[in-house]
Amino acid sequence: MKSTAILFLFIGLVTAATTALAQEDSDGTTAQSGHQFRMGIGIQVPYYWHDYNFYYGELGEPIPINFPLHIHKHFMLEPGGFVYKDREKDASDDSSRDFERRRVQMGIFSVARRQKTNFYGGFRIIYEHVRSVDYNTWNEGEDREETWETFLVPTIGGEYLFSDFFSFGGELGVKYLLASNSVDSDGSWWDTEVHYETVSKVYVRFYLPVKK
Repeated sequence: MKSTAILFLFIGLVTAATTALAQEDSDGTTAQSGHQFRMGIGIQVPYYWHDYNFYYGELGEPIPINFPLHIHKHFMLEPGGFVYKDREKDASDDSSRDFERRRVQMGIFSVARRQKTNFYGGFRIIYEHVRSVDYNTWNEGEDREETWETFLVPTIGGEYLFSDFFSFGGELGVKYLLASNSVDSDGSWWDTEVHYETVSKVYVRFYLPVKK
């Protein structure tokens, strides 16, 4: 109950802040220029100390690729995701390990512009599937584990536009677990009931040119 209250409080603050910015935005511009639909590609800048994970080596978590879509001067969608697959084999006994992780996400944001800076707030919805299989030749069996998780991430952020085609920015959010189900090779199921964490990201975004 306490974690749910914190989540809704953060959503309320994000909504209030971005609504106020949008109401004050009266310069008549879109996220870039004019009223045209704009789209691009966004890449998260990795942090070594934040993204390190046992499964992924030195750089840690796979880096999502996002596709910012400025539908309206006050509205942006940002779908994205990543795919990761790795297989390791032990030469001594031919045992092996397969690991897969997939993420699909959608960002929904209200946008306000101040000169060369876009401020945005809203949330991301994230769905992840993780699969790990260990093949053991000594007992001709396998150990399998799969997890399905859904997250809601209330988010505020901003990007500085160096031009109509390139921006650099960052965002803050609270990653809140909505649902989690896991199963192993023994058929045992378990759920994670509560999980939330603060997150911070740095992005570069490249926008496609639009004919005026």
